[in-house]
Amino acid sequence: MNGRYGVSSLLHTDARVHAMNSYQSYPIRRDAVLCSLAALPDGGLRVVLDDLRQADAPGQWKNHTFVTFKDYAAGELDPAMLPKEELEAFGHYVLVRLLAINGCLRDTDEGPDSDVPLTDQ
Repeated sequence: MNGRYGVSSLLHTDARVHAMNSYQSYPIRRDAVLCSLAALPDGGLRVVLDDLRQADAPGQWKNHTFVTFKDYAAGELDPAMLPKEELEAFGHYVLVRLLAINGCLRDTDEGPDSDVPLTDQ
């Protein structure tokens, strides 16, 4: 399937629902972060981050918002070859995004991200 930006991906259809079993009994927050890989036409890989939102059925998630992506040339996306700082920054970004969309950051006055349209401000 050709997804967004002309790359091959099975995860980037907004109507697609993902089933997930969390293997724990505590309530799951409404929003999640999906990290996926897309194969680029030149053999490289694209790391994609999307926000997911719980669907009506328990354990079901829907794509909610595209967040960001980063392209890597063929053979470049190798954890043994990437700088430690880049790996740490990626993990930090994912965790901060997860906390932000669920309204868990203490230094903000806002609640979780809402579905309010963006304005020109």
